[in-house]
Amino acid sequence: MNELIKDLITDDILNHGTYAAALVEYLSLKGFIDKDDFYHYLDDYAKERLKRKYPDLPLP
Repeated sequence: MNELIKDLITDDILNHGTYAAALVEYLSLKGFIDKDDFYHYLDDYAKERLKRKYPDLPLP
């Protein structure tokens, strides 16, 4: 079950496309954001979206 949840989170993140990844990289290179902090935030954000989308799914 945890593997399915991880796959759903990864799928949710990846479906936002290359433009988002390129923007994160650009902002990081310019010093506007910390890439590691952003990806931690993104993971938390994806989990919250999944909680709303699938309220019965036991997320870690």
